[in-house]
Amino acid sequence: MIFTLFADYMIAYLGYYFIGLSVGYLSHLLVDMLTVSGVPLMYPREGMVRIGNLKTGEDDKWVCKIFVVITLALVILRLSLV
Repeated sequence: MIFTLFADYMIAYLGYYFIGLSVGYLSHLLVDMLTVSGVPLMYPREGMVRIGNLKTGEDDKWVCKIFVVITLALVILRLSLV
C-alpha cells in the first residue's frame, strides 16, 4: 500500500524531473553557443556553431546574472499563481 502511494507520487512528478533536465541541457548548449569557441552540434561535421562572441570569464558574469533574474522571476510568478 505504501509503495503504491509512493509510486503514484513519483510518477506524478517524474515529468517535472525530465522537464528540468531538458531545460538545463538546452540552456547549457545555448549559453555555450554564445561563447567564442561555440558548440559542435553536428559533431562529425567540421565547424562550430556560435551565435555570440562572448569571452569566458569576462562576459559570462552578466549573462549568468540575467539568467538568474529570469529564473527567479519565473519561480516567483509560478508561486504567486499557486
